[in-house]
Amino acid sequence: MDAHGVEFGGERKHQQNSRLLRIEILRGEVQSGLQLLDRRAVAGDIFFLDPPYRLTSEYRTSMEILGASTLVKNESIVVAEHEKKFDPGERAGGLVRFRIVKQGDTALSFYRKA
Repeated sequence: MDAHGVEFGGERKHQQNSRLLRIEILRGEVQSGLQLLDRRAVAGDIFFLDPPYRLTSEYRTSMEILGASTLVKNESIVVAEHEKKFDPGERAGGLVRFRIVKQGDTALSFYRKA
């Protein structure tokens, strides 16, 4: 999600195992979008956070909302893309980091429920 409205929603069949894969990309204020999905009782497998790097507080806010919601299941993964020099933290809102990958000026932090 980012700060610009809804982009698209759709469904697509995975070619190899023919299971239905539902993908929805929301564009808008992250807090509003996460609360909307939580009200819909949506649960996801993978969440990718990529706020503008200068908005460092958005990482913690997003992870706190995700960790306290029913969106993230025990087996879900939350991935936060961030600048390598910025650390979003080992723990946030019921999520704990289990891996970090750094490449160039960018890093990916991987979280799951604590």
